[in-house]
Amino acid sequence: MASRLTRLNHQVTNRVTMAKFLIYGQEIIVAYLVYKGVKKDTPYYQRRVPQPLVARFGKQVIKQKLDKKDGAFARQANSLAAWHDHLFAAMMSDPNIVLPADKKAAEGLLFTYGLKPGDGQIKLTALQNGGSEFTDQPQLIDFDADYMDKSERGTLTDIDRLAMQALHKPLPVMCSELWDAYLKDEQRTTKWIKKHKMYFDRFIQIVGDLPVETLSIEIARSYRDERERLKLKSETVQKEIKFIKAVLNKGMRELGINIRNPFDGVRANKLGKDSVKRETLNTAELKSVIAACQAKGDDLALILLLIAFTGARLGEIIGLRLQDICLTGKVPSIHIKEYGQRTLKTSNSARELPLHPLVLTLLKLQYKAVTKEKKKVLFSRYADGKSMPSSDTASATLNKRLKGMITEKHITNHCFRHTLEDRMRNADIPKDRRDEFLGHSKQDSGDNYGEGRALEFKKRDLLRAMPISLG
Repeated sequence: MASRLTRLNHQVTNRVTMAKFLIYGQEIIVAYLVYKGVKKDTPYYQRRVPQPLVARFGKQVIKQKLDKKDGAFARQANSLAAWHDHLFAAMMSDPNIVLPADKKAAEGLLFTYGLKPGDGQIKLTALQNGGSEFTDQPQLIDFDADYMDKSERGTLTDIDRLAMQALHKPLPVMCSELWDAYLKDEQRTTKWIKKHKMYFDRFIQIVGDLPVETLSIEIARSYRDERERLKLKSETVQKEIKFIKAVLNKGMRELGINIRNPFDGVRANKLGKDSVKRETLNTAELKSVIAACQAKGDDLALILLLIAFTGARLGEIIGLRLQDICLTGKVPSIHIKEYGQRTLKTSNSARELPLHPLVLTLLKLQYKAVTKEKKKVLFSRYADGKSMPSSDTASATLNKRLKGMITEKHITNHCFRHTLEDRMRNADIPKDRRDEFLGHSKQDSGDNYGEGRALEFKKRDLLRAMPISLG
């Protein structure tokens, strides 16, 4: 065998399309995955629609091209298969479930007659009706005439029938329709949308694409329990619950669905009980990391030094533009602020911070280099000066480097923020000034530091907690 993974072929067994792979001599079968094209190198998800549902789907076979950039074709195929399993089961048990695409088509048909769902329930009084023929529903005359004509000729389609149904009883809103409603008026990057849609798609895969009005707290708990069954950390599960709840809240509000959010009151079972103890660095460890960063001297080293000496969050640092940095004057500083689609964690996060002398040399070199390259941001590999910086990617890279620096305990880039907070507390810096420095509280420099000299006093506090001797 020339490689560890070899694609053997694809075949159809019991009407199920599948691909076969040979991995380390073990034959692996992936259902519904096929390769098409002249060279048989284009991956597709292909699956037959159950016979009882063919009429409602309008086709016998589902074919969907998989994302080559994403890779992991087996995972993509399995994910789509799980979603269709739920959808097929739901449609078999509930004849009222309508595919969103068919629903849009039916509503579009009504629109061509100047109608919308529910208009079949509107009746006019004799005084309101000014037509030549008396009818309490003159708005339906054209649609009803065409519908009867098609019925007599035997040319009625499923979309015609859905349109008629929608006239008298609005079609149910499905969970999958909430996503577009949630995004309305939201200023989000393509990258953010792709990442967060994955969370909501997973919710639908687990519970099914159900009518929104059928969602219940039991269904919400079943989603939580399934995620916890996979041994995910409670904070991760709670983060997902919070996001799905937000999508449901806004989506239902936009679509006029007045029911209680099924995730109200639903929390991860072990929230706060399975969290890892927050690690900080002692003075010796801090000196070691600072020395290693100064020796390395690259952009990753500078990011770590800036986090260590400002206590700023990773996203706040890698999102810095050149115009946010002041290297002249009595107290060089950085301004953490929102711009474009780049947002901050809270309104209190916008702040000006002094730069520690131990950071300045490397910062000036980086500033000069990116200026020469005509860049507008300090760390162009993670930010573009318009959208949200790539914090997840940066975090993974930085944490990998930190593993080689501190081997005795699990240290991440966020530990430097906690370390500075502890050192400021140990230096007897008042809580209100610590909170303002770290962006926990409202920026009231006039009250906490005094007008006009706030930056000087922030630098004094910083040097008390992080003396020059650390370098």
